[in-house]
Amino acid sequence: MMLEVIKQYEYESESWKRVLGFFQEECINFKKRLSEILKHEVSSDLLERAEYFQYKFITHDELIRLLYNDIVNQCKLLQKEILVDGERLDHLVKVQHKLRYEIKIEEKEFSKLREEFNGYLIENFLQMY
Repeated sequence: MMLEVIKQYEYESESWKRVLGFFQEECINFKKRLSEILKHEVSSDLLERAEYFQYKFITHDELIRLLYNDIVNQCKLLQKEILVDGERLDHLVKVQHKLRYEIKIEEKEFSKLREEFNGYLIENFLQMY
């Protein structure tokens, strides 16, 4: 039973790493898009909003990095637990639940940021083209 739980946690952790990798790529694309837009002359209001998004992208980059490191650490613990008798299964369960919660929040926040940024681009820069 414990081995099955650990295998499921490993699978879940690998899935999270792929999701975070996608978010990381999206942040890169967002920053590139913002850079392209800012090559044009923009008002101080639009520039201030662009700085806000730049800050949000950097913040999400850092959060993604921290979550990824937490997942890697959990994976290392999971590997160790396969070789041990399972005393610390409780700890693994708590860490996995915490990660699951944090990933869920990041997915919601990242989705919100994506919508907000795309709306900003449509509202302010489509008329340029």
